Amino acid sequence: MTSDRGTGRSRRWLLSSLAVGLAVGVGGVLLRDYWQPAAAGEVVQLDGVPGAATPDEDLLGWAEQTLAARCMADRGFRVWVRWSAPAAEEQPRHRYGNDDDAWAAAHGFGIGAQRHTSATQAPEPNRAYLAKLPDDRRAAYDAAYHGDPKQTVSASLASGAVVRTSRDGCLAAARTELYGDLAEWLRLDTGWRNMDAEVVPAVTAMPAYQDALARWRDCMRAAGHPAADPGALRDEASQAYRTAPSREAALAQERAWAVQEATCAGRTGFVKTAEGLDAAYRARLAEQRAGDRAAYDAIRAAGRQRALALITELS
Repeated sequence: MTSDRGTGRSRRWLLSSLAVGLAVGVGGVLLRDYWQPAAAGEVVQLDGVPGAATPDEDLLGWAEQTLAARCMADRGFRVWVRWSAPAAEEQPRHRYGNDDDAWAAAHGFGIGAQRHTSATQAPEPNRAYLAKLPDDRRAAYDAAYHGDPKQTVSASLASGAVVRTSRDGCLAAARTELYGDLAEWLRLDTGWRNMDAEVVPAVTAMPAYQDALARWRDCMRAAGHPAADPGALRDEASQAYRTAPSREAALAQERAWAVQEATCAGRTGFVKTAEGLDAAYRARLAEQRAGDRAAYDAIRAAGRQRALALITELS
């Protein structure tokens, strides 16, 4: 999907995660090594399938990528679809900073752990496969997966940005098979997935938030580490991994700053204030958009049934 204009991060600590390629980071039962499409020269490499009790987000992501991979294999490309169990303990979302001293002491901001994981992960097989393709085949792969960029459906976000995605190609075909109406799915999905980009700027503009942030800044300044906001603190911690003499030194610095952030957030009530404003604003939006929420739930429920059928087919 592409956007006509980037909404950006309204605050630097608003984090987002991106799914890349055809690797699905989600765990289950190993089955046969591959699915061989009819009349095609390549295969879909399946590392495993999820269980029926898998949460919707993980299950639908796996089904989308598996269906897209089948389509790609039918067009003559080799594709890997991985399934691995979600982490038992996921990093909490700190939209407005962290006030948990114990978590901060153990994990810092979570930056060091993310960098270490990225550095130690095995090479992603789809990327390795693409890197070995000649330029013309790589272009053909991209066109087959993403479709014609001139043939699109679009959805407008509350921020004013317009998100577009191709109406053809293997990814569009997979989403159509799962959800039915691609344009309606895009409208509903982008609206709910980009809620942070709408909510966070509204919250951070509220006087109650600004007052709490000012108290947090004063506390941080008194502790000897002035910072404009929690995002600036995280930027400094990231920079330390490029300038510190060792990873261990950077991690120690990250944890010290994270503990100071959490201490000041707890003393001033900054994070609790921000999260309370956030929850109230989201509740108002949910009430205003109850019809869209019901439609989104219904379209995802239909997708889940197709995904469960796919599990049965492949097991």
